[in-house]
Amino acid sequence: MSKDVTKNLELKNLGIKQLQDFVDLNISEMGNTIYLEKSFSFPLDDIIICGYIDRVDRLDNDKVEIIDYKTGNIRNLPQDDLQLNLYALVCRDYLDLIPAKLSLYFLKTNQKTSVDVSNVYIDLVKNLVLNTADKILSQNFTITQESLQNCNDCCYQKICPKLPN
Repeated sequence: MSKDVTKNLELKNLGIKQLQDFVDLNISEMGNTIYLEKSFSFPLDDIIICGYIDRVDRLDNDKVEIIDYKTGNIRNLPQDDLQLNLYALVCRDYLDLIPAKLSLYFLKTNQKTSVDVSNVYIDLVKNLVLNTADKILSQNFTITQESLQNCNDCCYQKICPKLPN
């Protein structure tokens, strides 16, 4: 067998094992799920925020837990995860849900880390998104080596005046 075929088979087997482990560990919680891969297009002042929330589970008292699945290694805690806090903003201000818990679920290790939601932090994230959008629209930003990595995933890289052609 070629190295590519062997590598693909190893990755497939690893994925199957991760999926089996995930189901075994989480089957009891799956009845509380109200959204999986929930798409949203959320108007925030003059901009539209679009995306997908991996999972939203109902907790007691009409509150919800927002879960974001990660395939990589543990990098940040839920309270420091901008994406997860943005999902909390969407749930709170667009879906009329009460976010109570933010969780990152790391599929490699089947570890889930959770924190309670802070409305103060959600409001800070909202202001950060609005300020960032304002800078982008006014072209008032600089591209650093670190931010350049994000450009590869940006839908607007072909028309961005800050990037070299």
